[in-house]
Amino acid sequence: MHSKPILVFGGGNSETLLIAERQVRIGGKNEVRIASTFGGSGVNCAVRLLSMNAPAMPLLSIGDDSIGHEIQAFMEEVATAADTGGIALAYLRSPRFFTPGMRTAQSTVLVDAGTRTIFKSKHSDETGFYSSLASRIADMDGQLDAEPAAISIGHLPFPRGEADGKSDPTAAIVERFHGRCPIFINFGQEQLSKGYSHWASLLEKADYVQMHINEARRFFEASIPSTKLPDLAEFLSGLQPAFCITLDHFGAICFQGRKSHDSVFIFVPEYINDESMVVDPTGAGDAFIAGTMFHFWRAGLLAASGDRIWDVSALSAALDEGRKWAAFACTKLGGASNPPDAARLRQFVNQRQFDTAQPLTLYDRTASEQFLRIIDKAFQQSELHSQQ
Repeated sequence: MHSKPILVFGGGNSETLLIAERQVRIGGKNEVRIASTFGGSGVNCAVRLLSMNAPAMPLLSIGDDSIGHEIQAFMEEVATAADTGGIALAYLRSPRFFTPGMRTAQSTVLVDAGTRTIFKSKHSDETGFYSSLASRIADMDGQLDAEPAAISIGHLPFPRGEADGKSDPTAAIVERFHGRCPIFINFGQEQLSKGYSHWASLLEKADYVQMHINEARRFFEASIPSTKLPDLAEFLSGLQPAFCITLDHFGAICFQGRKSHDSVFIFVPEYINDESMVVDPTGAGDAFIAGTMFHFWRAGLLAASGDRIWDVSALSAALDEGRKWAAFACTKLGGASNPPDAARLRQFVNQRQFDTAQPLTLYDRTASEQFLRIIDKAFQQSELHSQQ
């Protein structure tokens, strides 16, 4: 391992969880358990890295208010418990942690039969995030004595109206760090709503992109004739970054980008095969990408060019780590609560190592297409069944 920090850009908010004891009846009275925690893509990702003693430095859309200070204290507590000192802890303790002029968002999450429905308030002044972003990045960048190990971009607010590279935070971050370190992307709804055509040139500068299958279908639907998995696979394999599609209890599939010398995809089965263990899937995607990054960071494979991310064995091992982090997240309430340290995660893995399938790498194009058709059909049937 090394001390280069991972810079985490994303959202943060308080979360009120409503856990339904029985199937929810819209328009009726429902008994629920209520729990409070924190979430948001940036908080979820950074907290899990910090808990594993990885020096994550989060630049979040969090205000200098009571909720923002609670999130700051929570993250500082996690970093201190994991003995994550140095520049990361100093940053968490500083006023630079907050976005000037912004009020921290709040969300309510309804957890019902293993699914989640999220209701989130809008930030009070998103222009504060845009206007301060450049100076905050420059300030963070100036504290580093070397290039960052990696950049993680989660959900970021999108400017209203037309945005250019200066006002769009996602584009500004990518432009600043492209070529300096690997860039990992896990878009939120505002970014996804713009579709592939808006982000096509930016994605060419990313190294790893992750989306849920339903997000990917909507993201690419205006750009390709069909968004069935075999057709998505053919399109994604021609893009620059490695592209991971998560499939809920079917696991995940990662397509190597065109930078790879091998035309392959890696299937990563779900790590939990007992659905009764799933308490709340909130934040599982953030945990997955955090675990994937962590493997590369721990192994010292985060070269500035990102070349090592396209190595089949390294990518497969990273995705295997990511699914373990995601599985653990599903056994806890909330997106960021109860992040495991190395010992707790190892205990969780050891309990499941004999009844969990291993990642599968497919090289044969014909076999791959048949496999993807089966997964695609099974996933759609599963969704139809869950809606009944």
